[in-house]
Amino acid sequence: MSVSNVSQQITSLETDFGAQLFVRTNRGATLSPAGEVLRKYAESIEADWRLAFREVHRVAEGEEAVHVAASHTVLEVFLPRPLGIFRRRHPAVQVKLTLDNSAGVLAQVETGQVDFGIVESRVGRARDLHVTNLWRDQLGLIVSANHPLAGRSDVSVAELAQQDLIVREEGSGTRRILEAALRGADHDLGELHVIMELSSVRAIIAMVRNDVGVSVLSHTLADDPRNSVCFVPIPELRLQRQIYLVSRNAADHGPAARELIAELRRDSQRSQTQHFQKY
Repeated sequence: MSVSNVSQQITSLETDFGAQLFVRTNRGATLSPAGEVLRKYAESIEADWRLAFREVHRVAEGEEAVHVAASHTVLEVFLPRPLGIFRRRHPAVQVKLTLDNSAGVLAQVETGQVDFGIVESRVGRARDLHVTNLWRDQLGLIVSANHPLAGRSDVSVAELAQQDLIVREEGSGTRRILEAALRGADHDLGELHVIMELSSVRAIIAMVRNDVGVSVLSHTLADDPRNSVCFVPIPELRLQRQIYLVSRNAADHGPAARELIAELRRDSQRSQTQHFQKY
């Protein structure tokens, strides 16, 4: 839209609402308090419209589909097993997956682009989202099988600071957990020798396996023999985390989404029984 058309639309909105929606300065315009209120409702309306569009299309086409957004760790570590079980039980249901970091997943849920999302970072109370606990996870140092620290019962933060560290990108839940744990122990990510930031868990594992560096990731990656990496706890850091399922309104879920969520919850219960007590 041209600038003049945008200005006309804004003027029309302000007339309709009888309120100033923007604060105009020489530098541009920002939302007024009334504009901020309208923005929240506009986002909710947009999300409802996206949901309505998907549901109408599903009914018209006779298609059963579930739209899910998941963070990198969730998609690469936790989702494959329960998703495989679900697909075998419900082969007619289309599962449409979107990969993003935790911040991006939450944005997709809030704007109604997906039925629900799965993230590994805490969801703030300010977000008007329904949250369900899924998997519990333990992070720690991941090293190659022939690394000097492989086989150790634990490693200190001081020893971690001596390693070439590969970390996840800004906005990822794994990165936030590590940074929060370091702050809780009076340390900072800046004290560590970070040589690389990657968004793919599998890429990080490949780098670790080939002795490019070490990383702080989920213990489940070391449980998979195909990865050829070892897990070493870092007792000084609180690196436990909860994986969350988030949605705008649980009551809006269709039958296929409800069944997929039930399968995810069953898998998280099995996983907790089998793995978490080890750490």
